[in-house]
Amino acid sequence: MLVSVLSKPKYFFLSLDKNQSGWLLPWTNRNFSIPVLPSAQTYFITMKSGSDIIMSGIEKTCTIIGMRPCKLPGNLDQSNLVSKIDFELRRSIFLGYRTFQTGMALGIDIWSAELVLKLRKEFPGIRLCCCLPCETQAERWPNAWREKYFDTLAESDDVICLQTQYSAGCMQRRNHFMIDGSTRLIAVYDGTSGGEAAQAIQYAKQLETETVLVNPLDFVRETDYPVRVLKG
Repeated sequence: MLVSVLSKPKYFFLSLDKNQSGWLLPWTNRNFSIPVLPSAQTYFITMKSGSDIIMSGIEKTCTIIGMRPCKLPGNLDQSNLVSKIDFELRRSIFLGYRTFQTGMALGIDIWSAELVLKLRKEFPGIRLCCCLPCETQAERWPNAWREKYFDTLAESDDVICLQTQYSAGCMQRRNHFMIDGSTRLIAVYDGTSGGEAAQAIQYAKQLETETVLVNPLDFVRETDYPVRVLKG
């Protein structure tokens, strides 16, 4: 069994093994019972004012995708955008999401993975799963991004690699693989650009996967100086 405190003493992740139906919460010194599950599942537990315990949902998986850095606004306020992603990840945790998947692409994917690793220190029950389209994904990346990439893989809970070498369509297959196993998608997308993010959002829509859109255009810096329009 795994019990990890989210916001002590109100919120818990409770992982149940097959054929076990009652657990002692260590800081309450009392037992409570829930139905026996057919297989290992994770429940999000809310504890209210002493005695009432509510079981609000089975374990869920959330996927995070986003636009590549080259498609993000040039005057993007990265820190504010990352703070918004952090907010959506935290909201997902409190809605019961325990596993977070990212495709480890440049930009949003890696920033999000780094956020999950930071949140894991605060909420030990969550997991980071890195889904790679191919083993050679970061082969031609700049060194700084390669370091982030491999450091994140080393700290992740799971790494899934779909194939050895790059081939046409492998990025899209990776996105479909993640969305197929998710009940929520957090997508950083401007609503107009094409590419993998747009395709992934459309695929999630077909599957009726809950999708949270974060528009990077909402996080651009204002110009430092007023723009003057010259006439004549």
